[in-house]
Amino acid sequence: MSLTSSNEEGQSRRKTSALILVIVAAGAASLWLVAFRGGDELTAVPAVCTECGDEQTVEVGEAPGLEEWPRECPKCGAKNLYMARECPNCRRLIPYKDPEAEKFGIPELCPFCNQSALGD
Repeated sequence: MSLTSSNEEGQSRRKTSALILVIVAAGAASLWLVAFRGGDELTAVPAVCTECGDEQTVEVGEAPGLEEWPRECPKCGAKNLYMARECPNCRRLIPYKDPEAEKFGIPELCPFCNQSALGD
Protein backbone atom coordinates (compact mmCIF):
# COMPACT_ATOMS: atom_id res chain seq x y z
CA MET A 1 0.00 0.00 0.00
CA SER A 2 1.36 3.38 -0.93
CA LEU A 3 1.62 6.42 1.33
CA THR A 4 -0.78 8.39 -0.89
CA SER A 5 -3.61 5.86 -0.69
CA SER A 6 -3.10 5.61 3.08
CA ASN A 7 -3.50 9.40 3.41
CA GLU A 8 -6.62 9.34 1.21
CA GLU A 9 -8.16 6.58 3.35
CA GLY A 10 -7.42 8.57 6.51
CA GLN A 11 -9.04 11.70 5.05
CA SER A 12 -12.06 9.71 3.93
CA ARG A 13 -12.48 8.21 7.40
CA ARG A 14 -12.18 11.64 9.05
CA LYS A 15 -14.82 13.07 6.68
CA THR A 16 -17.13 10.15 7.40
CA SER A 17 -16.56 10.51 11.15
CA ALA A 18 -17.24 14.26 10.98
CA LEU A 19 -20.46 13.66 9.03
CA ILE A 20 -21.64 11.07 11.56
CA LEU A 21 -20.80 13.47 14.40
CA VAL A 22 -22.87 16.25 12.76
CA ILE A 23 -25.84 13.90 12.27
CA VAL A 24 -25.67 12.67 15.87
CA ALA A 25 -25.41 16.25 17.19
CA ALA A 26 -28.42 17.35 15.12
CA GLY A 27 -30.46 14.41 16.42
CA ALA A 28 -29.48 15.15 20.01
CA ALA A 29 -30.39 18.82 19.60
CA SER A 30 -33.83 17.96 18.24
CA LEU A 31 -34.44 15.47 21.08
CA TRP A 32 -33.43 18.12 23.60
CA LEU A 33 -35.90 20.60 22.08
CA VAL A 34 -38.74 18.09 22.27
CA ALA A 35 -37.89 16.84 25.78
CA PHE A 36 -37.10 20.11 27.53
CA ARG A 37 -39.12 22.68 25.66
CA GLY A 38 -42.04 20.27 25.35
CA GLY A 39 -43.25 22.02 22.26
CA ASP A 40 -44.90 25.40 22.24
CA GLU A 41 -48.32 23.99 21.43
CA LEU A 42 -50.89 24.89 24.06
CA THR A 43 -54.50 23.82 23.91
CA ALA A 44 -57.43 25.47 25.67
CA VAL A 45 -59.58 23.00 27.64
CA PRO A 46 -62.54 23.52 29.96
CA ALA A 47 -61.90 23.37 33.70
CA VAL A 48 -64.05 23.59 36.81
CA CYS A 49 -63.30 24.31 40.46
CA THR A 50 -64.84 21.70 42.74
CA GLU A 51 -64.73 24.20 45.64
CA CYS A 52 -66.56 27.24 44.24
CA GLY A 53 -67.99 25.79 41.00
CA ASP A 54 -66.29 28.38 38.78
CA GLU A 55 -66.11 27.21 35.17
CA GLN A 56 -63.29 28.49 32.97
CA THR A 57 -60.86 27.65 30.19
CA VAL A 58 -57.22 26.76 30.93
CA GLU A 59 -54.27 26.17 28.63
CA VAL A 60 -52.54 22.80 28.74
CA GLY A 61 -49.59 21.29 26.91
CA GLU A 62 -49.44 18.21 24.72
CA ALA A 63 -49.84 15.81 27.68
CA PRO A 64 -52.34 17.43 30.07
CA GLY A 65 -52.73 14.24 32.11
CA LEU A 66 -49.07 14.50 33.09
CA GLU A 67 -49.35 18.11 34.22
CA GLU A 68 -49.94 19.05 37.84
CA TRP A 69 -53.61 18.75 38.82
CA PRO A 70 -55.52 20.07 40.61
CA ARG A 71 -54.51 23.66 39.95
CA GLU A 72 -55.20 26.75 42.01
CA CYS A 73 -58.56 28.34 41.18
CA PRO A 74 -58.10 32.00 40.23
CA LYS A 75 -61.53 32.87 41.69
CA CYS A 76 -61.45 31.29 45.18
CA GLY A 77 -57.75 30.39 45.53
CA ALA A 78 -58.45 26.75 46.47
CA LYS A 79 -56.33 24.08 44.81
CA ASN A 80 -59.40 22.38 43.34
CA LEU A 81 -59.36 23.29 39.65
CA TYR A 82 -59.69 20.21 37.42
CA MET A 83 -59.92 19.61 33.68
CA ALA A 84 -63.53 18.97 32.79
CA ARG A 85 -65.90 17.71 30.15
CA GLU A 86 -69.32 19.06 29.34
CA CYS A 87 -72.23 16.77 30.21
CA PRO A 88 -74.04 15.90 26.95
CA ASN A 89 -77.41 16.26 28.75
CA CYS A 90 -77.34 19.23 31.16
CA ARG A 91 -74.26 20.97 29.66
CA ARG A 92 -72.58 21.45 33.07
CA LEU A 93 -68.87 20.78 33.41
CA ILE A 94 -67.94 17.48 35.05
CA PRO A 95 -64.39 17.35 36.50
CA TYR A 96 -62.08 14.62 35.19
CA LYS A 97 -61.23 13.74 38.77
CA ASP A 98 -63.76 12.90 41.44
CA PRO A 99 -62.28 14.51 44.59
CA GLU A 100 -64.21 12.20 46.93
CA ALA A 101 -63.20 8.97 45.21
CA GLU A 102 -59.65 10.08 44.30
CA LYS A 103 -60.11 8.48 40.87
CA PHE A 104 -59.27 9.89 37.46
CA GLY A 105 -61.70 9.89 34.58
CA ILE A 106 -65.22 11.00 33.80
CA PRO A 107 -67.90 9.30 35.94
CA GLU A 108 -70.50 7.24 34.11
CA LEU A 109 -73.34 9.35 35.50
CA CYS A 110 -73.38 13.15 35.65
CA PRO A 111 -73.45 14.26 39.30
CA PHE A 112 -75.84 17.10 38.38
CA CYS A 113 -78.53 15.48 36.17
CA ASN A 114 -77.86 11.79 36.98
CA GLN A 115 -77.91 10.93 33.25
CA SER A 116 -75.13 9.22 31.26
CA ALA A 117 -72.10 11.51 31.18
CA LEU A 118 -70.40 9.48 28.47
CA GLY A 119 -72.59 10.70 25.62
CA ASP A 120 -73.61 7.24 24.42
